[in-house]
Amino acid sequence: MTSFSSEYVKETLSTVLISVFEAACARHDISPDSDDGVDLLIVLTHAFQKGTTTEERLLAFVMDLLRK
Repeated sequence: MTSFSSEYVKETLSTVLISVFEAACARHDISPDSDDGVDLLIVLTHAFQKGTTTEERLLAFVMDLLRK
């Protein structure tokens, strides 16, 4: 059985990832449903799974990535 705290953590982390994705799409005029949006979400999810889990670090990662 999953505890309340682990469910809360999962929900909070998912919220951070979605928030960063939406912010990055808005800042760079990327449609979330486009191929570029899907690619961005894949890269963000990978970075998130590898330990970049704060909103600030994820945003910095995306901003650096999209500048190149």
